[in-house]
Amino acid sequence: ALDQPVRQAASLLSLADFSLNRAEAVQLLQDYMGVEEEAASRILRELRTRGLLQFSVGGRIRLHDALRILGKSYLQSQGPETTRKGLESLRKIVFKSLTEGKDVSRLGAFARLLASLNDLEPLIDLIGEELFHELGVIPEVTAALERALSAGQLTPEQQFWAHDGLVFAAMKHGGGQTASEKAKRSLEAMDRLRAEGALTPRHEASLWMKRMIYEAEHRNAKGVMDALGKVEAVI
Repeated sequence: ALDQPVRQAASLLSLADFSLNRAEAVQLLQDYMGVEEEAASRILRELRTRGLLQFSVGGRIRLHDALRILGKSYLQSQGPETTRKGLESLRKIVFKSLTEGKDVSRLGAFARLLASLNDLEPLIDLIGEELFHELGVIPEVTAALERALSAGQLTPEQQFWAHDGLVFAAMKHGGGQTASEKAKRSLEAMDRLRAEGALTPRHEASLWMKRMIYEAEHRNAKGVMDALGKVEAVI
């Protein structure tokens, strides 16, 4: 059996689906558990001695994949705020590696953490960026945005850009009737926001450009020309 601090540390590390360097792992335990650096290092040594950690190039570590499900279950049994606190500690560390260490390989992990925390504004900003769609995180991000839209959590402008990104994601990663229907629903929602007077010319231009691409994919020449005319009217 594991001591309580070691069990707690293992459950915390289960939240990371990527490797941490030793300094990051120590910082994570310090932030979350409120222990000193020496105690955090001792806990990591205990996890290593028990064979619970995987080591990769450069001394990076992560909890063994086979244990991550158990670790997450333990953390969830402590209540949702416990998991959220762990995710927030992890987010701070990943954000630091992105901004200070310029480790762009962490961008996908950062997006997954934002989605798990329901931290939507950065996701709304990112979902319309082409590069973001190459990271393999779109299912988690679109699910988070769809939940927020359904719950009525967003301002009209946030709603617009969330739908704008969802249209882009559906057309880029979708295919078939389901993706087409999702894109159509978001375009209709964007148009409702326009009718309510919630949009600026910039918003309208993005709406009609997305509509033009949508109609082109459906081989609707009239729809393309109609949308093109509306783009030209607002730019």
